[in-house]
Amino acid sequence: MAISLIQPTNIIYVPKADTTLVSASPDIRSLDMNFFHNELRTLETLVENDVYEITHEHSAPSNIGQVTLQRVVKIIGLWEVEFEDTGTPYAVRLIGGNNNIEEVTVVNNVSVRPSNSAGAIVIETGTSGLTPGEALALAQAVNLMEADEYYDKNTGLLHMYLKGTTIDLITPKDVTGALTAGDVSLIQP
Repeated sequence: MAISLIQPTNIIYVPKADTTLVSASPDIRSLDMNFFHNELRTLETLVENDVYEITHEHSAPSNIGQVTLQRVVKIIGLWEVEFEDTGTPYAVRLIGGNNNIEEVTVVNNVSVRPSNSAGAIVIETGTSGLTPGEALALAQAVNLMEADEYYDKNTGLLHMYLKGTTIDLITPKDVTGALTAGDVSLIQP
C-alpha cells in the first residue's frame, strides 16, 4: 500500500512500508520530506483525485548567502497525517526538511520525531564539520598535549617534541623562574 489521501476524513495515510528502516531494535524509521512532498503532489494531480484540495504548501531549499534554508512542507487546511498503526510501537524521524507534521498527526502507536532547524545542516561524510584551519589547530593542540617535553639545561630551552620523535612542535622556549609544576613561564627566545 502507498501513501494515500482519504477524502471523507481528510487523512493523509502513510503506511509503514513507505518509511525507511533506520534501526530494527528499537524500531526506528525515517520519512524523507522531499519524497513525501512528491508523493502528495502526484496524488493531488491524479484524475480520480480531482475532488481533493491541496494538502500542503511546499518551499524548496534556497540559498541566502552562505546559508541554505531547509525545505518546508506544511500540511494545510483540515488535513491530518496518520502513520500506519501496526499494533507495535515504532518511531518515524521526519528528515530532509522542516514541517508541521507532528502538530497534525493522528495519535496512535507511532512516535513522530521532527528535525526542524532554521538552516540546512550539511556535514560531508567522513569529515568532522570543522573548517580546514580549525582541523589543523585541533590536531596541533592534540600534538602539544601529547608532546614529549625536554628541558635542555645547557641552552635553557624547553622543547616540545612530537611524541616519539625529536621534531619540535613549536619554537623552543626559554624557561624562566622556578622549574616546578605549575610555576613555569615560557617566553620566546
